[in-house]
Amino acid sequence: MFCRQKTLLFTLASVTILSMCPGDCLGDAPCCCPTFWTAYNGSCYRLFSYSMNWHEAKAHCNQFSRPSLGVGDRNSVAHLVSIHSLDENDFVVSYFISTGIKDLGADESIGRYMWIGLHDTTSEGNFEWTDRSSFTMNMWSPGQPDNYGTGEDCGEITGVYGYKWNDRPCDDVAKYFMCKLPVW
Repeated sequence: MFCRQKTLLFTLASVTILSMCPGDCLGDAPCCCPTFWTAYNGSCYRLFSYSMNWHEAKAHCNQFSRPSLGVGDRNSVAHLVSIHSLDENDFVVSYFISTGIKDLGADESIGRYMWIGLHDTTSEGNFEWTDRSSFTMNMWSPGQPDNYGTGEDCGEITGVYGYKWNDRPCDDVAKYFMCKLPVW
């Protein structure tokens, strides 16, 4: 008899708590990232260590999606990381340094670069993000972007320039890239 009373009390408490939630807050509240992704400020981030050019890395990110937003919803698909504040840039750089480049030793100039979603492939000198979010701030290294040589249309974060942004040829191969996905 005591067990039934506990079960009934638990059920009533659960229903009461759920009914106190205004509107559909349980369905709309972002909370989660997929396994192996890291949550930060409303987005999920994942660093990959696959040697790819920028276009391949972009396509790899686009394979991941947030469920239940409908087919073709651009906001449900992962993209190469876009960065919109100094705090977010610091998070991305810290994540990159702490997770992705431990195996490279102390030399900051060797292999310390990672593709990000920045590009000017549509119009030279007009940089934009692959997720089509606004380009509101930048962390360019001094003298960058410079479109050096045969053309540099894709963005990276590189240790050579103190983990600031640099433009680089899109067909170059980088060992790292980071994807960004909305939380669920």
